[in-house]
Amino acid sequence: MERSTQWDNIEYHREMAIYPRLYSIEKSMKKPRQSRIRDDSADLSPSVTYSVPAGTKTIDVIEYMAQAQAPQTKSEIAAGIGKSIQEVYRIIQLLVARGYLVSEDNGNRFSLSMKLFSLVHTMPSVRSLSEASVGPMRRLASEVNQSCHLGVLWDAELLVVSQINSPLNMSYSVALGARFPAHETSSGLVLLAGLEPQRLERLLAIIESRMHTEEDIENVRKHVAEVSRVGHDLRPSLMVPGITNISYPVFGLHGETLAVLTIPFLAIKRSTLPLQQTAIAASHAAQEISQAMGYPLHFLKSVSGSS
Repeated sequence: MERSTQWDNIEYHREMAIYPRLYSIEKSMKKPRQSRIRDDSADLSPSVTYSVPAGTKTIDVIEYMAQAQAPQTKSEIAAGIGKSIQEVYRIIQLLVARGYLVSEDNGNRFSLSMKLFSLVHTMPSVRSLSEASVGPMRRLASEVNQSCHLGVLWDAELLVVSQINSPLNMSYSVALGARFPAHETSSGLVLLAGLEPQRLERLLAIIESRMHTEEDIENVRKHVAEVSRVGHDLRPSLMVPGITNISYPVFGLHGETLAVLTIPFLAIKRSTLPLQQTAIAASHAAQEISQAMGYPLHFLKSVSGSS
């Protein structure tokens, strides 16, 4: 009997030792579980900033190059954004590899490419150069019964970024996205003539390195000087016999040459306007695009009055 009572006491104490733990487990199971997912919505406010050094420096390089008036060396880029060469070296290499920067003299100097422009060009909500030009170009093509295109400078080449066909069944036109050596086109000569002297000399050095005779080099410099003096170009095509190019610059907000509007004039019987009147219409269309891109109206009046 004593042994049984002693055994019962042992079992009782065991149960009493277990119950608190069971009660604790049961109580915890009844509590609502808190989510382990962190709510970062409060961190998305404009006042909260995150430090991303590599991303910040990359954007700094792009913004600096967008304002640079001439191609820059690695040292100039680094100094321009207040960093060391070691900090920007790999960033520059990346931007070159991805096509955002281009080198004009074997990797010594760099300039911003047109890739950002091409990215913006794909955004329908952005009023790009092409959007500003499409209306005036359509009206121009309809008025003169000729094709027209808009070109920009891509390194030492002309890149066609907008193009409108003539309403006639028979016409001559240049394909959208086509690229040509700048010095072999009227559009390219107008773009070269609009550059600041240092950048012009660097591009001419690249162009001249690809030429074979001193006469060719002299002709390019002569043509650029002529266009710079007159402000536009009207001459037989250097590439296509029978075509006369009519090229007028399109200016930006600060008077920089953004692009060139060109009519590859083809003399056919159904053309409603002769060459000189077609050139006047092209000049007016280029002025209209310039105004849409922010070029001051009073500057346009003074330019048209002096031409």
